[in-house]
Amino acid sequence: VADEVRTLAQRTQKSTQEIQTTIERLQRGVGEAVATTQGSLLRTSESVDHVHRAGQALDAIVLVVDSISQMNTQVATASQEQSVVVDEINRNITRIGSLSEQTSLGATETAQISDRLVTIMDTLITDVNALGATAGTASSVLARAKAAHISWNAKVRAHLDGMRNTFSSELVSDHDCAFGKWYFSSGEKDFGGLPQFQALRDPHRQLHEVVKLVVDLKSRGERERAEEAYEKLEALSQRIVALIEDLEHQM
Repeated sequence: VADEVRTLAQRTQKSTQEIQTTIERLQRGVGEAVATTQGSLLRTSESVDHVHRAGQALDAIVLVVDSISQMNTQVATASQEQSVVVDEINRNITRIGSLSEQTSLGATETAQISDRLVTIMDTLITDVNALGATAGTASSVLARAKAAHISWNAKVRAHLDGMRNTFSSELVSDHDCAFGKWYFSSGEKDFGGLPQFQALRDPHRQLHEVVKLVVDLKSRGERERAEEAYEKLEALSQRIVALIEDLEHQM
């Protein structure tokens, strides 16, 4: 297991370096945009919409990177390599947060970065699952559930911005996702009596329904309604994470 954790740390370090590179490119793009369009970006409703979408993409990126950090901690040992990875990711979270204040950020650029971070997230989830028995504990299931359901923000945002169009196989029900399979089996058996556990049922179901709705509306060309549904997705995702954390505290 130690070798597997070390390998995961190395992969995470590489992913962190990729994140840093894309953020640096993003910062350069912000500077150029400010220099050329500072006086006119917010003069039309189209520009306001552009800025709003860019901000949404950045919010999704922050959540995904934060979740990567949590996952990394979940499989961490006391090794120096893991500490370096966590510190670097946390620095990136801070840097991304500061960029969210730059309203002239390009929506296409943020969508590309969002999609790349989703790919990194998917890889890390796969790696954590591959750790075997360690990943089967209730605490590990909940950590992965937070990561997976946070990542929906970035996945759907990238889909709305035309950067991610092929994840139909992931559009499963609340019973069929990895967390749902645990929730309605061993999770319910072990923790079904806890109010914190019971409180997860409805928002988790609603999140999967909203994801499907957004994708369906986008496919029908109803962009405005899709954006409205996406706003609900963000709130549901944050609610689920908060409830999972409440459950963790009771375990």
